[in-house]
Amino acid sequence: MGADQKKEEVFGRVRKKFGFVPNVFKELALSPVVADAYMTGIEVQEQGAIFSMQELQGVNLALSTDEGCRCNHPV
Repeated sequence: MGADQKKEEVFGRVRKKFGFVPNVFKELALSPVVADAYMTGIEVQEQGAIFSMQELQGVNLALSTDEGCRCNHPV
């Protein structure tokens, strides 16, 4: 699978989950493998998480803020 195909596959999963493609994924998609790994991490968290969806979003938002991320995150 080429990079453009991989990016569109990841964007499809992201759109299905969020209803749109957040800016963080647009930036990560400069390397589609990284965007795929990030989305896979989100999916894995949700499958076996002991946290609610709101708690997971809070953790992800806190981590991105701590790491200096300037992307728009859905709340």
